[in-house]
Amino acid sequence: KRTLLVDFDLRRPRLARIWNLEIDEAHSFSHVLQRAGKTTPDFAQLVNRTEQPGLDVIASLAPEGVSPATIFGS
Repeated sequence: KRTLLVDFDLRRPRLARIWNLEIDEAHSFSHVLQRAGKTTPDFAQLVNRTEQPGLDVIASLAPEGVSPATIFGS
């Protein structure tokens, strides 16, 4: 079986740190959601493989200049 773990905690995202993932804004779930109204998101580019068989992670960086509620509200 395969599992996709998504970091929906946009106030204090932790999955990148927990799984030792190096991500940038182009690969951050929260930043892609911020740009979703301007561009069509490619969520496949956000998936990070882990060392655990069958476990993939979509990580976030804390959004800058906008509240998480605003992101989800849009």
